[in-house]
Amino acid sequence: MQELLQDVVFPIKIRRSESEGRLWLGAVAVLAVALSVWMDLSPTHRYHSGDSAVQILTSLVHWTPFFWEQNRFGMLLPLLALPVRNPYHNLLFQVGLRFLACVLSFFLLARMAVPRPYWPAVGAVSLGLFLTTRSLAHHTYLLTQPYFQAMALGLGGVLLLEREASRARIAAGVLLVALSFWISPGTLFWLLPLLLVRRAAGLETVPRRGL
Repeated sequence: MQELLQDVVFPIKIRRSESEGRLWLGAVAVLAVALSVWMDLSPTHRYHSGDSAVQILTSLVHWTPFFWEQNRFGMLLPLLALPVRNPYHNLLFQVGLRFLACVLSFFLLARMAVPRPYWPAVGAVSLGLFLTTRSLAHHTYLLTQPYFQAMALGLGGVLLLEREASRARIAAGVLLVALSFWISPGTLFWLLPLLLVRRAAGLETVPRRGL
């Protein structure tokens, strides 16, 4: 009788967990987009530097796989912004994607490192601390760097790969991780240790279903 109840109750819990997980992911995605648009339209544009301007010019004048005259820091966002030929709109588009990667990286890192169901709260608190303890000038400087982009892509790819999935999902996960390494080769030095610590701490998804 107990085994029969487990066979009935366990699948129900799995489906409920999957449903709640999708709702949280949807809420985080909506929040990330809303925050990105809000921050993109903020006075942050007063603090652009030569490094941030080069990425806009890379998209408008001459796109190269890496930052001009370098062999690192892949230019993914300038590539995505190639169709946007108006300089101001190109700037808004790229900066908006930088903010989106920044916001998502906090929640994805929390999803990787914190047991469920606490990761949305941990991600929100850590993001709030980051936004409120740094100046606009500091935020603009940090977003000019490729690290948030690499974090969002790398963590998102790992989360896709850690579950039972179709070939398409596996291919998407591998692509995201590869893009992360292209944007910042230094991804190796934080992503691999994070995966090892996560495995040692038993934070991998068990069972391999749900979100």
